[in-house]
Amino acid sequence: MDSHQINSILLDGRKTLEQGHPEEAVSRYFDPVIARYEKLREGEGAKKRYFSASNPGEALIYATLPAAAGESVAVEVTDPNWSAAYLMKAYALTELHRVDEAQKALEAAIALSPMRSQFKAELAYTYQIQKNCERSIALYAQAASDAEMTSDDSTKTADLTRAWRGQGYCLVELGKWDEAEALYKKCLALDPQDRRAKGELEYVQKNRPR
Repeated sequence: MDSHQINSILLDGRKTLEQGHPEEAVSRYFDPVIARYEKLREGEGAKKRYFSASNPGEALIYATLPAAAGESVAVEVTDPNWSAAYLMKAYALTELHRVDEAQKALEAAIALSPMRSQFKAELAYTYQIQKNCERSIALYAQAASDAEMTSDDSTKTADLTRAWRGQGYCLVELGKWDEAEALYKKCLALDPQDRRAKGELEYVQKNRPR
């Protein structure tokens, strides 16, 4: 299968997930794609470090990342479908309330695409679900930093506002209303059409303790 065919499979899996069939999406679409890529790690491939990049800038960063101390391995940068399959699997597992498994899938996606803002934001969301706000905020902050460095023009605004809103939600949970308000205003300064940030800002302004 080439990259175009794999992308088509993932799109079919996404449709299946959106139609309310997360188990089928995982078993029929996402896991087979993951297995196809993981075979690269067999044999001689075990001597390589693999990354999955979505744009040329991201690919360049991965190609030049230093190896661990004492490690001498080749680097191979693949298309974005490998890590995307793990991301979609995580979505499905979250729908199934299997959050621990979703976290493992997201960690696998991040290992392949360590500078991808969206993946860290999605992992941060799972910690948000678990009421682990300190860890969630830290991951959202990393997601914002990665967006500044590697997101291309088509995704940077969405990546940044996703990360800032996520931090804002947890800051409200921790009673840090002023910090949350500042982040929601930051979202709206970047994207005045951000309805979610506008709604959260209104919530803060109405409910902040006087």
